[in-house]
Amino acid sequence: MVVDGLSIFKLYTTKIYSLNENISCENKLEGGKMTGTSGFKGGGLYAQNQQAGYATLGLDGSGDGTTSVVFKKAMETTPTVLLTAQTGLTTGVLSVSNPTELGFIVKVDGSNITSDVIKVGYFAFDDTYY
Repeated sequence: MVVDGLSIFKLYTTKIYSLNENISCENKLEGGKMTGTSGFKGGGLYAQNQQAGYATLGLDGSGDGTTSVVFKKAMETTPTVLLTAQTGLTTGVLSVSNPTELGFIVKVDGSNITSDVIKVGYFAFDDTYY
């Protein structure tokens, strides 16, 4: 980071070890970016596949629309997908169809917004824990 021609935070290193030394972490801050490594001994870490974003649906004049969402990285198993409507969408039915490890289809029927585009937020997660 440069402030008034002075370079600060050129290199900052921190090491963190748990009391039982099963978890270690070493991070460096260089040029405003955090880099580093972490390590785990003996298990004890559980993580779940999760992805979130939004889908843009074009509506057909009667408040209906459909689009496909492709995950940035495939899930391990078929995920559960939750949808949220944008502000202003007060009527209509949002639904998910054909969910797979690669993506899903999002659909709106009977929206009060009839001939525009809407954004629908999604949160997808599977039941695979590591």
